[in-house]
Amino acid sequence: MQRALYWVLFAALLFPSAALAEMKLYRNIKNWTISYDLQKQDCIAMSNHHYNGTHLIVRIPNHQAGWQVGLYNKTWNVSNDQNYPIKVWIDGVALLQGNARSFGGRGLSMHLSKGAPYARRFKSRFQKGNRMVVRGIGARKWTATLGLHGTSAAVDATIQCANYIRQLPRQLPPVASAGSHQQRSGFQFIKRSAMITLVANTLSKQGITGYRILPAIPNSSAVKVQFTDGTRRTYLAASGNTKDADDYIDVVTADYRRQCKGNFAVSVQKIGTTTGDVRRVADMLCTQGTRAVKSVLSVVRTPDGLLFATVTVPPTTTSSPPSTKKKPDQDQDDRA
Repeated sequence: MQRALYWVLFAALLFPSAALAEMKLYRNIKNWTISYDLQKQDCIAMSNHHYNGTHLIVRIPNHQAGWQVGLYNKTWNVSNDQNYPIKVWIDGVALLQGNARSFGGRGLSMHLSKGAPYARRFKSRFQKGNRMVVRGIGARKWTATLGLHGTSAAVDATIQCANYIRQLPRQLPPVASAGSHQQRSGFQFIKRSAMITLVANTLSKQGITGYRILPAIPNSSAVKVQFTDGTRRTYLAASGNTKDADDYIDVVTADYRRQCKGNFAVSVQKIGTTTGDVRRVADMLCTQGTRAVKSVLSVVRTPDGLLFATVTVPPTTTSSPPSTKKKPDQDQDDRA
């Protein structure tokens, strides 16, 4: 039971949208647990052994040409979605040096491109070797030493899992009925009842309590939540089909533009990821006389077409709105 609970916690951190698609067990093999997320089309294996609390992981995301190897430790506290320079040895042979990407505040993973010579060398050593040493070579020095027990069977089983879920039909969450402006825009928004469950599960996994779900918005499946510090956050999820994150940004900001009774300004930033997701963040500012309300819109589009949006409004307002003009040296094409 304790091992199962530990796996659920890890899966929730690695897959932020796991509340919509439960992780399902594929198989247990030689002290490894292999599970999959059908909607994201991901397979992941985690070693049940740990070394000073550090677990070894293998992930095969079907939307990427390659696979990932990484470490997870529930006592770590690393900035999420950041690069950390590392170097990796297996049985004394240096095989990898580059940036690992952090996830969930507790783990690091490195992507290995399919077919690349270094990736083939690493896979061979990883499956046949005895000991792997990972060393942080950035400003913060650290070393993790792990035994490679059952890695050959684990990698093979994770590949089999990836092939298996390609054959399974994917089921999207129930969508809202037609009629709203958002529905007519070409998106199928997830029903409010499903959204309430998603929000509750997400906040529970984040350890957040004491919030209040606000009354429903007419003709919208959005869920609005108020937290104890006064912050308000609106949650939306939709199936975009051929729509992308920029289309979703346009639809959501258009709704807020209509609601603003004064001047409305928006600035969109592209956020780079290593997970195959597409991310956008938009700062929105509604100015009415001397009162300005700033909100932050965050949009994530997963590889299977699901779109997730949150709009956060802080508890305070500014009496003198900041300038929305770009600085002269600001790049006009803010590419991730």
